[in-house]
Amino acid sequence: MEATVASEKEEMQEEGMQRDQYFSSIYPELLVWRTLAKVLGLSQAVLVLMMVLILHLCSQCSQQEGQVQLTPPISVKDTADPSITPPLSVPPGEGSVAERCPSDWFLHRGKCYYFSKEERSWSSSLEDCKRRGSELLVIQDQEERDFIQSKTRDIPHWIGLHIPSPGNNWTWVDGSPFNGKLFSVSGSTEEDRCVSVNNHHYDSDSCTNAARWICQKEAGKA
Repeated sequence: MEATVASEKEEMQEEGMQRDQYFSSIYPELLVWRTLAKVLGLSQAVLVLMMVLILHLCSQCSQQEGQVQLTPPISVKDTADPSITPPLSVPPGEGSVAERCPSDWFLHRGKCYYFSKEERSWSSSLEDCKRRGSELLVIQDQEERDFIQSKTRDIPHWIGLHIPSPGNNWTWVDGSPFNGKLFSVSGSTEEDRCVSVNNHHYDSDSCTNAARWICQKEAGKA
């Protein structure tokens, strides 16, 4: 009986040595862990379980790194649609991109507006607008009136409204009659009177007085 037990122990020891040699041949690191397990008093079963778990985690990490390296970088240039063009900048005021005004003019509802920085008489202001390929301002509706008033603030600006000859009424430079429903003019209606606007005030002044002025023209017109 004792001989049989001793024989079984020898067989188990041989199997353990063969198992250790097998794992050592596959995983050389096992020898290090086996030694560490002996020092820490861990069982071989726990050692094998830890080793298999670590190797499994390392295998997953390696696969993920391989997938990341195989994925080519995506550049903005590759994803850009060549049929899409970047938006163009729009000049000050409102209007479509196709409408253009000179750099010192304001774009608003299809028209370009120039607000002078110097002061001249009404007739001199009229000539300056002509040289710029435009005319003195003619206000056509309430929306345009509100836009002009917001730009002039408290500084008087000549507009294209005057009394051309004795006995006439207020007349725009393009020949159209004045619509009193848009605004009222304060002051004299004698000959040689012209209108200036500042904020929401429209005043009748002598056309020889000096003031700033407003020119207008269609957008895109040279």
